[in-house]
Amino acid sequence: MQHILVLGGGAAGLAAALAAAQTAKGSARITVLDRNAKVGKKLLATGNGRCNLDNRDISPERYFTSSPKALRRLLDAVNEAAPLAWFESLGLYPRTDEAGRVYPYSNQAADVLALLEHHLAALGVELRTGCTVRSLSQSRGGYDLQFETEAGRESLRADAVICAMGGEAGPQFGTDGFGTRFAAQCGGRMAPLYPCLTALQCSRPRKSLAGIRAKGCASLLDGTDGRVLAREMGEVQFTDYGLSGICIMQLSGLLAPGRGPKQPVIALDLFPALSEAECELLRRKRVLVVGCGGLGGHLIDMLARIGIGSLRVVDGDAFEPSNLNRQLLSEVSLLGVGKAQTAAERVRRVNPDVAVHAVGEFLTEENAAALLTDCDAVMDGLDNIQSRQILANACERAGIPLIYGAVNGWVAQAAISCPGDHLIDLLYPDGAALKNKSVLSFTPALCASMQVSLCVKFLTNRPVRTGTLYFFDLLNQEFEVIPMT
Repeated sequence: MQHILVLGGGAAGLAAALAAAQTAKGSARITVLDRNAKVGKKLLATGNGRCNLDNRDISPERYFTSSPKALRRLLDAVNEAAPLAWFESLGLYPRTDEAGRVYPYSNQAADVLALLEHHLAALGVELRTGCTVRSLSQSRGGYDLQFETEAGRESLRADAVICAMGGEAGPQFGTDGFGTRFAAQCGGRMAPLYPCLTALQCSRPRKSLAGIRAKGCASLLDGTDGRVLAREMGEVQFTDYGLSGICIMQLSGLLAPGRGPKQPVIALDLFPALSEAECELLRRKRVLVVGCGGLGGHLIDMLARIGIGSLRVVDGDAFEPSNLNRQLLSEVSLLGVGKAQTAAERVRRVNPDVAVHAVGEFLTEENAAALLTDCDAVMDGLDNIQSRQILANACERAGIPLIYGAVNGWVAQAAISCPGDHLIDLLYPDGAALKNKSVLSFTPALCASMQVSLCVKFLTNRPVRTGTLYFFDLLNQEFEVIPMT
């Protein structure tokens, strides 16, 4: 019986051993040697422990290479082998994220390793760990391998050898360059190695941020003239030595010897949806939220997280059991506690930089003007037409925009009404509203999202359609934009 020897028990070695066993169908003995105490050590770490199996958008243009033609032939061979179909035939169910990255459905690298080990065992593949390869030589139509274990030096003879010992990308996983040196010793032609997909070491790392992950935009700049050479979106991971994460690794390929700028600089924008000037503008704004229930709870939470500088939250009510199905701030432990007080406490926990003032009163004709003092915008989180008309009239007199929202059953509507629009009068000319059909848990969240988006656009001086009603029918998945003025 022929003997196939696989050197390296990582992802490539295990897959190669399994593919060989499937092809041989019992006609060959297959042995995997790995110097780690367990196989698949690096596989368990890939994709931040989720095991990034593949990518749906692979092309030569996405690689850093001096030979695109050779790379294309290699990728064509990989596509022909259909690795995802092969994994599915083993019983693995893949899933694809928004960036085209493919992971096991469980998002657990350990499941991929367990699956490979299960099939290897079923096909009789021998896995030997704690083995350090010393030499490989041709002999009598085959190969003689010398390796060491804790018990001492051993040798194996093989008819074919697959070398899958990795490069230098992960010394902590065993790939410390031994594989490439060994390949050179065996007669392989080696080009100079350099990292092209790696974390970056910074001259002044922010060690206090180590371990924090955040999605954002990373830019590579030429420090001599400030030119932006490349930008990547994705998750940034702060480390005690610098920066890591997929977008950082993508930029690292541009820093290869002879390719990158002499003074490389990485600039991070951790809130790319808004400019720095817009974030600063929001930090200086004051917003009034009237009503801290179903709509108001979501409004307050979103405004605090977006970084509004000051919030005044108004509600004279306390939580009761009927609120639990739809009001974000309500909890069993908070039944009987004031809604405004609870909202203010949540803001302080979510974003301590936001100045928040709770007013435990219901809106009235008498207190409306005082509540609006010094506010830049007013958010409608009310649940009745009478109070809403009082608020609209007060906004009209004060010259402040009202961001309106209302929910009923499966439907929601939102709008921004500037002074002179009289939107509330147009929507409720006789002061009557539809009979309440009860509110579902998700309807207020959608309505509040639309209201906060209108508020942020207005406060940052972005174009916004005033006097226009946005109507959502979630039961029929319909959305309408209705001009009202």
